[in-house]
Parts: sequence; structure tokens; C-alpha cells
Amino acid sequence: MFSVLWRVGDIACTATAAQKRAYRDDNKIVDIALANGYESHEAFSRAFKNYFDKSPFEFRKTPDWTPWHSKYEPVLQLRNKIMSENPVFNMEVVDFPETLIAVMEHRGAPDRLAGTLQKFIEWRKLNHLPPKKSRTFNLVYDDPNVIAAKDYRFDICCSVNHEVGPNDHGIVNKIIPAGKCARIRYVGSDDAIGVAINFLYSKWLSDVRDFPVFLERVHFFPDVPESEAITDIYLPVE
Repeated sequence: MFSVLWRVGDIACTATAAQKRAYRDDNKIVDIALANGYESHEAFSRAFKNYFDKSPFEFRKTPDWTPWHSKYEPVLQLRNKIMSENPVFNMEVVDFPETLIAVMEHRGAPDRLAGTLQKFIEWRKLNHLPPKKSRTFNLVYDDPNVIAAKDYRFDICCSVNHEVGPNDHGIVNKIIPAGKCARIRYVGSDDAIGVAINFLYSKWLSDVRDFPVFLERVHFFPDVPESEAITDIYLPVE
């Protein structure tokens, strides 16, 4: 068990550093290395290349998470199994207001989601919609564990005050409808968020509305450490 926990920590630190490398242009490699527990630039670069098959410099130019996902998947499955055997979540029912959102639709393999996210961040910056000004959402249509990768659907979204016009990024408008939702406040990385979603469905299976479960990213990495990330999970119910 200790070797598994060590590997989780090692992979997670490298993933955290990769996200900073890909999505925070002003971060120097040496600063990222030290902030994530590596003793030197060289040690970080070796670990990074082991998980991503690219140097940090190459990854920033063309981010590709496929090698990392292939190494992390067995560890993630074990972690989720442990959590699902003893789930502990506080659930409440809330009234969610109708919310207009700008959406970038990801369609295809989950391990390509990071590329879609990067494009959405580019559009968000161009339109001056930082997380402090615009709420961040995800619409979750499918369970990646039970659907073919090519059929996977996931929307990356933010709240807007007006409809989005024609654009080169493929951003469209959608509406999160008003209504009652079962909600769980989830704290931590996304590694086991599927366990919380399954818990919601198990409690409300016969009473769900015709709208997908959605997430609001209240505080998220890299603005806060992954262990302190806060995600509100909403399941629309009757």
C-alpha cells in the first residue's frame, strides 16, 4: 500500500507541474520544479519525461497527456475502488437559478480533454472572462469507464451575461435550467470525483431531470493546490 501511495503522490506532483507548465505561461521550469517538491531542475525534467515522454519545454509547445494517463490509470482505479467501498458525502437539495453559459464541447477520448481545455482558456482570456469574474462549469454527459472513447462527451463552460457571437474557437451558448438539484461539495483533486457523482445517482436514480449532472469549479488548480480545490456537483432532480 505504501508503494501505491508513493506512486500516487509522485504522479500527482508531476501532473500538477505539467498543468502549470501548459497553462501558466509566466512560470519558469526551475520555479515549477521547486514548488512541486523536486530538488533541482534536472530531477524535475527527468521525472517529467518519464511520465510524458517529452521534456517540459516540448510539452509546453504541444501538450499531450496520453502517456501520463496510461501510467496513472491503474493507480486511479485502485484509489477509486478504496473510496467507493466507504463513501462519505454530505448531500443537500438546492434551487439552482437559470444560468447562461458559454460552452466549448469536447467530443472524443477523455485523454484529449486537456487540449480542449487549453483552447477554452485561450478564448476566455481573449474575452476577459477570468474565473473571478465568470463562474466555471462542466457538463458531464458520460461515464468514461463505460462508454467508448470516441463517443465521450464533456462540456467546458463559463457563465456569461449575453449570447456569444460567431467565433473561431467553436464556442456556443447553452443554458443550465432553473430547478431543484441534489448537491455535493467535493474537496480535492478530480481523481475520485466519479465516486461522488455515482453516489448522487444512487440516491436519486428514479428522480433525475432531463439534464446532465454538472460541476461548478468554485476554487480550482492552479489558483489553489489540488488538495484544496472545491467543486460543487449538481444533479438536476424532480
